[in-house]
Amino acid sequence: TGLAHGLPLITTVKGDVTRLVNEHNLGFSALPEDVESLADAFRDAYHTSPEERQKLSLRARAFYRSHMSKMSAIDHIEAILLTAAESERLPSLGATLDVS
Repeated sequence: TGLAHGLPLITTVKGDVTRLVNEHNLGFSALPEDVESLADAFRDAYHTSPEERQKLSLRARAFYRSHMSKMSAIDHIEAILLTAAESERLPSLGATLDVS
């Protein structure tokens, strides 16, 4: 994705995408199906200072690494599996299963 390359987002997608862009300051959001809102987002991006563009780029790359990269997904799955293995919902490794 663009985030992996440090590219700030311009989004018109409602919901989680806009929330993430706004909460983590990853770029610019516009209202869906609103041409003027999208034009405003592009104008805002165009008028962003070089220093702020650099900050957006660093945040985008850092967000990708910590939330969307293959390693972050593996870490998340591992945490889920460890939690499940420690709970009573799964038999222990030494237990035998009755499959009859």
